[in-house]
Amino acid sequence: MFNRLQESVPFIGSVVAFFSGLQLSDWASLAGILFGAVTVVITYKKYKHEVELKQRAIAVQEKEAAYKMLMIKIEAIKQGVPANELG
Repeated sequence: MFNRLQESVPFIGSVVAFFSGLQLSDWASLAGILFGAVTVVITYKKYKHEVELKQRAIAVQEKEAAYKMLMIKIEAIKQGVPANELG
């Protein structure tokens, strides 16, 4: 286990050296890239959720329309309209 730790120390040191060598403008660039990526992910999730809600609303409207048509057909049959004329 100690041997594995010794092998990873140079890698950790190189990562620390890389980040310590960054200027303020480099940090700002990295923060901007990270902020942009997070914004894209949040926007995509929100868009996906809105599309799902719209699909549900359309499905509900279709069910309501089918129910209304059925009720109209039943009412027409009660009024004496032949069933073959209802379509």
